[in-house]
Amino acid sequence: MIAAAALLTLAPECSRTAFAADAIAKLANIEGKTLTRQKGEAIWRAAAEGEAIEPGDSVKTLSNSTALAVFAKGGAVDILPMTEVVFDLVEKNGLASVAINLESGRALLRADSGEASAQFVVKAGNTAFRARNASVFVEVEEDGGCVDVLSGDAYLTSTLDASVKFPLVHGQRAIGLFADDSMSLFEADVADFDMATHSCMPERKRPEAQQQIEQSVDTSAPAAVGAEEESGEESVVSISTVVTVQFNAIKQEEESAPEMPDLAPMLVASQPEEGFSGQGDEPEEEEYEISVSTAVTVQFAASEAKTEAKSEEALAPSVPEVAEEQPVCATPPRIIKVSANETNLLPGSRPSLDFYECGPMQVMFIGTAEDGCGPVEKVMIKIEDEDEETYQADGKKSWSYTAAVEKAGTWPIKIWAVDETGAVSAAYEFRMEMEKNVEPPNVSLQTIANRQAPTFGGRMKLNKSRLTNGRMSIEGTADSPRCDISRVDVSVNDGTAWNRANGGGFWSYSFVPRDGTYEIVARAADDDGQESAVSATVEVQYIDKTDEELLRIDFDALMAAYRDKNAGGFIDGVSSRYSSPVNTIEDLSRLDYSLNTKFMEQSTVYIRYLVVSTTVSGNTGRVMFNWDADRRTAGYTHTGTFVFDLDDEGWKLLTVSDADTFLRHTDVAAHISVRASESQLKANRADTATIYLEVRDSAFNPVKDGTMVTLLASSGEVDAVATTSEGLAEATYTTGSSAGTAVITARRGGAAGSVSISLVEESPPGPPGEPGG
Repeated sequence: MIAAAALLTLAPECSRTAFAADAIAKLANIEGKTLTRQKGEAIWRAAAEGEAIEPGDSVKTLSNSTALAVFAKGGAVDILPMTEVVFDLVEKNGLASVAINLESGRALLRADSGEASAQFVVKAGNTAFRARNASVFVEVEEDGGCVDVLSGDAYLTSTLDASVKFPLVHGQRAIGLFADDSMSLFEADVADFDMATHSCMPERKRPEAQQQIEQSVDTSAPAAVGAEEESGEESVVSISTVVTVQFNAIKQEEESAPEMPDLAPMLVASQPEEGFSGQGDEPEEEEYEISVSTAVTVQFAASEAKTEAKSEEALAPSVPEVAEEQPVCATPPRIIKVSANETNLLPGSRPSLDFYECGPMQVMFIGTAEDGCGPVEKVMIKIEDEDEETYQADGKKSWSYTAAVEKAGTWPIKIWAVDETGAVSAAYEFRMEMEKNVEPPNVSLQTIANRQAPTFGGRMKLNKSRLTNGRMSIEGTADSPRCDISRVDVSVNDGTAWNRANGGGFWSYSFVPRDGTYEIVARAADDDGQESAVSATVEVQYIDKTDEELLRIDFDALMAAYRDKNAGGFIDGVSSRYSSPVNTIEDLSRLDYSLNTKFMEQSTVYIRYLVVSTTVSGNTGRVMFNWDADRRTAGYTHTGTFVFDLDDEGWKLLTVSDADTFLRHTDVAAHISVRASESQLKANRADTATIYLEVRDSAFNPVKDGTMVTLLASSGEVDAVATTSEGLAEATYTTGSSAGTAVITARRGGAAGSVSISLVEESPPGPPGEPGG
């Protein structure tokens, strides 16, 4: 497809109306049915007024629709019928620009005035058109493009050679033909500009005299025969099915078409009078300048041979097989006009029809047949799709037929007429491309085992308590913008095998699971047979145990991490919403710090416990247990309760409210034990003993390192302060001069402990030679 690209460079000024953040334009006005397609999508959908246009979006108007797109930074484009435009955003030298790619059709680009106004750049073939403060009309067809300057001025440049520039001002027209990359300048007829009917391509607007001939000339009449002295054979060019235009061509071979220069002058010939034999004067000629497009049919009428006309593009196809033995007839019937869904069709053409509804594609053929040897009896249509059936149209000279085509594709179609004598027309043949633009259905997983499924796929853990009567239920929705949902399939092994679900718009499926992992996906199909994309995979880890059984497993794992001094493993079992009224473990970060500090300071951690009960209510679980941290005793001194919360990963510790919980790591002493290295010392102010302290909190855990304990001796002297490490501390006691009992007392807060040492008088030295002497 040949396209023109319009680049709109926008000034950095404020928008006059509100636009979405990423929008470069929006549809301000829509007349008739207009379609849009977002970047990266294959399906067209109905456009709406006010809809934002983002980079890469496309807008398409149909035969009876128009649209107005207003740019976010000023300027607008009128999109006329049968036009497709692609909007994009480019940046060059730091300047943001809106690029408008005109794939086909007609558009009116209007820039704002002012110094900071927009600049249009229209590209077609090897030519670029640039303008600022200008309004331009742009048109693109398969064989060329054109530009009319309605206001402002500009210049043309060659994209092959930047030095080639042509000024173009208000009222001028540029026409480019893509076959040879040619460009010509003309005066534009814009005095009575009408956007709805305006065209700058010459084959669209022809002189009035020529249009009158089109309505009156019969192409079946013989062409005027004669020869100019230097021009060679005389030829006939058919511009449409109802007009004949004569010109003098350079001599050609009998089966070849004459070469026609771009915008070649042509001579329009009036039809010869009835009975004209070709031997008389040539018809009077009038000269008009028109151009010939690729759709033109060239016929040759050799004056001496008097043979039937032949078509360069096979516009007169072969007669169908049913007419092989038709009677001899000088004037068989013929099909002279065909349209499909209001789109006119030419023989040999390849029209394209888009369908936006579910079910068979309805194609209404309407046409006109011309009598031959006798009146038209019937019109036959053959669609060479998968069925290759032949149908009889309703009517005769004016006929119609509505075909219901099941499958999209490009199908050859033949239409022919049969008159009452049995004479059969040549087939009116073309290939019709039928495209189904119906969006496929959508499907989503809503719940698995009565729990919300992850929106974009993910993982879930399920257990026996989540089943319904021992079955895992899967539920979801499916919808289609145009069709009904015909079925929904569910797979539990990521699409390896599929199972039919119950329902359509709301569907369900269930099965009996076993221990293991399931990869659950769904898909939907509509009445047209279109399938949705497969939903995102949800990986379900199923454990064949109850909530209470799993709660006990997660609790035991938490206690094992504590005994192993694995702070990270313990925190993995704690909810992100954890909180506690207990000092030093009020939130998750303080709990983490408390455990890490304790595990670093203490070489071993001891805990024994006995679970009393596990209860579950909804997503909340409770474990009550007895415990003790004193390895020197038996039984259990304390009772604790852990509250858990259930999330996708399992049971997580939510809160601890026991004031003496073993999870704390504190310098608040509850137990102090004191012992001395000596039980008896001499009261000589020199004997010493080491005082050993063990300081523990209410959970009988060692207090934090660095906890200071004060000491006092009833006789003699002792270190005033001892500092703990792993709950242990030492001090030195020195005797005084008085015999008796010394009591050494250690205190930390409300906790205290003491030890007694017996003090005896030192014996005097004995006589020489005796012990002590």
